[in-house]
Amino acid sequence: MSWTGPTLQYPTSIKVTPLSIAAANQYLEKIGFVEFINNSVTWDPKHCHISPGNLAKSVVLSTFASTRTLLYHISRNFEGTDTESLFEPGCQPQDLSDDAIARTLDKISEAGPEALYTRLSLSCLATFDIPVHRLHADTTSLSLSGAYEECEADDYDGLAICRGYSKDMRPDLKQVMVGKIVSEQGIPLVSLPLDGNTADSSFNQLAAQLLADTFGERMRQMVYIADSKLINLPTLSIFNKQATPIQIISRCPDSFHHTLAVKVKEQAYRQNEWVDQGQFGEGNRRASYQTQSFTEMIDGHLYRLIVVKTSAGRDRVSKMLEKEAQELKKELADLTRQTFACEPDAHKAVAQFLQKHKHAYHQLRLTVAAREEAKRSRGNPGKNPKPPVIVTTWKVEGVIGDLNEDKVAILRQKGVLVHQAAIFPSASFRPYLTVGAFALG
Repeated sequence: MSWTGPTLQYPTSIKVTPLSIAAANQYLEKIGFVEFINNSVTWDPKHCHISPGNLAKSVVLSTFASTRTLLYHISRNFEGTDTESLFEPGCQPQDLSDDAIARTLDKISEAGPEALYTRLSLSCLATFDIPVHRLHADTTSLSLSGAYEECEADDYDGLAICRGYSKDMRPDLKQVMVGKIVSEQGIPLVSLPLDGNTADSSFNQLAAQLLADTFGERMRQMVYIADSKLINLPTLSIFNKQATPIQIISRCPDSFHHTLAVKVKEQAYRQNEWVDQGQFGEGNRRASYQTQSFTEMIDGHLYRLIVVKTSAGRDRVSKMLEKEAQELKKELADLTRQTFACEPDAHKAVAQFLQKHKHAYHQLRLTVAAREEAKRSRGNPGKNPKPPVIVTTWKVEGVIGDLNEDKVAILRQKGVLVHQAAIFPSASFRPYLTVGAFALG
């Protein structure tokens, strides 16, 4: 039996706004996004049918549409939606044209997009009362196709699209770098486009001044976290010179300041005064941690160094030593199967083997032994056979001995991942730099 009653029809004038766009719009209204853009850029209301703030908002809201479109087709995302409610009275989808959006982007570029982005992020944190205690910083590369020959001109002073260290494994392409600082919740606070050959250390130096200017006294409650490129004397000096002390956490390379980290780790193993910090991680990654703390004077400032030893490293050490033993056994078997015509050749082969494995953690005991073999003439010996000829050859004999415990101890000290944090001199902070080392066992 089929339905023969009337069907419901909606007027074609009804406009439907997707929930995702409507929800995002509520957040943008709460932080005053449109007013912020309008007050930050230079524009003339008499000559703009749609304000720059609303045009910028259309770019943001378009990312929440069911389908992504190109920048110059953003107006398509708002066809059939109530654009007057989303933006401003009288606004129609065709008003969000590529020309209007391009002019808005030019205005934002003139106003300084990096500063606008940071101010807007801080406004979000304040509006929604989001605490920030940790600032995580890093850079990434964005590979670009094309020649970009204008970037190589002598009078060019814009963003340099060039070759540099490619973090996305495309050294064949030119690139730009992007430096980001996010909160512990992953909220981006700073986003800086950088030249394609910008080093992480340069970004960290730029970030120090930027954070000081942006957060001021609030930096006292925050910790700046970055990778090992942060730890060098020029960069630390810049962090140290700020009016408000900037606390940092980073990985300290073994080569830093006359191999300071290596010396401290060796000292930690000699003292053997580890303090248990409990277990961290889940499942197979769960491990126990122990620490020791030290202080050193570097460049006129006290630094606190914390060496951290983890039980997870014991298995790694065992597997490393087991793998070495297997490789040594195979290579030694190949050597002992060889026959040498003279003793000097055999000793030379032993020397080469020992030289190749001079850093082995297993003790190697090799000797050279002479082998005599009687060789008779071929064919029928006849009634008066010739006496056999005694031929002497040399063979290498050897065994893989016990572990060199001194070298294994050094392995556990050198094979660590060192982390470092700094609290520079201040009336309200301890004047220490903290370094942590995750030891192998």
